[in-house]
Amino acid sequence: MTLTADPQEPASFVVDVDPVCGCQLLPEVAAVAPRVEWEGATFVFCSETCRARFLVEPERYLDTDDDG
Repeated sequence: MTLTADPQEPASFVVDVDPVCGCQLLPEVAAVAPRVEWEGATFVFCSETCRARFLVEPERYLDTDDDG
């Protein structure tokens, strides 16, 4: 099974993007991928490793810069 989307495929085939490593997850992978609920949002990860990194320091992986 392929974990990430082919860059040549239309974007509609990509369901989620791992906020830690940037992997684009295909629908069949995203459906069973590790996930985290954080401040009202659901984040999907390509692996338990990325999920664990996110949980240690979520703010590092979220774009919360309101200054532009």
